[in-house]
Amino acid sequence: MRSLSIQDAVYTALRNARGAYLSGQTLSDSLHVSRNAVWKAVVALRQEGFEIEAATRLGYRLAADPGRLSAADIRTALRHKALIPEVYEMLPSTNTELKKRAALGAPDGLILAARRQSAGRGRYGRSFYSPADSGVYFSILLRPNLSLSQLRRVTPAAAVAAAQTLEPLCAQQLQIKWVNDIYIAGRKAAGILTELATDLESGGSQTLICGFGINLYPPIEGFPEALQQSAGCIFDDKPCGELRCGIIAGICDHFLDALALPEQELLAQYRQRSLLDGRKIRIQNGSRQFFAQALGIADDFSLYIRREDGTETSIQAGEAHILPI
Repeated sequence: MRSLSIQDAVYTALRNARGAYLSGQTLSDSLHVSRNAVWKAVVALRQEGFEIEAATRLGYRLAADPGRLSAADIRTALRHKALIPEVYEMLPSTNTELKKRAALGAPDGLILAARRQSAGRGRYGRSFYSPADSGVYFSILLRPNLSLSQLRRVTPAAAVAAAQTLEPLCAQQLQIKWVNDIYIAGRKAAGILTELATDLESGGSQTLICGFGINLYPPIEGFPEALQQSAGCIFDDKPCGELRCGIIAGICDHFLDALALPEQELLAQYRQRSLLDGRKIRIQNGSRQFFAQALGIADDFSLYIRREDGTETSIQAGEAHILPI
């Protein structure tokens, strides 16, 4: 388990004081650091956006917690304590940044979270709208020893983990649109982007990066026109309290749990939430497309379909678009 940074530790102490003042000496003694180190941590927290008041003979207090993401709070909420969260004000894409870090030897279990993304990515090179404050955007790096055949469970495990974490918050079961989208009331509320780098000689996975983008509640300025008919949110309005740190920790914990499940148990949980069963769909795979009826999720997590000519088969890749009834 990685120890807290001084900045994280000072923030945690001030937050736990619930608006009371803590003197610089008290913080210095309890954290076993110098008073100058405490002061530098307070300056850094202020720069990050936290409103910390200072009063002579009283010390410091957290006057207003803007509910912003905190690596310390994510770490506290995690059950899998070996995971290493880092939080940034803005990243172009948490997946892109984590790929760069992975290439430089970043450790297994590194989590990068951003309050907003300037160039969030979805499947097939699409952009993912990532405004500040109204969503959750993060990626996790794993270096698992999975065979190529076992890699098929990664994205379904991520989708199940997201649904398991978010369902108790919105008090309804979420649905998974094969293979990686989370839907609520017929609208997409979350997307998952899994990227793998494999060692072809050993047949094992070198790096696995799984990114999550979740619409918690509608942005103040609304969704762009292109998304207004398709984008959904976990909540209709901004909820009371800060949930994002717990959501990130919950999804990462459930993701690791799901990867360790027997395959049939994971398959059952994935099938239970399948959105496409029985639907008429259009399958897009690159420039090729065709129409079919979705029959269910096959044993290998592929989509089992009936084509227009009546033949039944499963497809391993592609994007399914639901057709109007």
